[in-house]
Amino acid sequence: MGIMADAPTVALMLQDLLSPSRLLSTPPKASSNIPRLAREMERDLLASRELAWRLMVRDISAQYRQSFLGIFWAFFGRLCRPF
Repeated sequence: MGIMADAPTVALMLQDLLSPSRLLSTPPKASSNIPRLAREMERDLLASRELAWRLMVRDISAQYRQSFLGIFWAFFGRLCRPF
């Protein structure tokens, strides 16, 4: 046994479900959210600074792992370039 509805009721329910206001939504303007987005980005960067540090150390050590001077060359090489 199910709930039976008459045709006009079903039509109104379908019309409400398929109305453009339910199917489409417009996102807020990005220009009005720039300060809020900047604060969120800053908060996320501060929260993930340890992860960023670990990834940087891992990348540098992997790049210079098998070189003779090792990680020292990562910084020494950059200091010698301007001269």
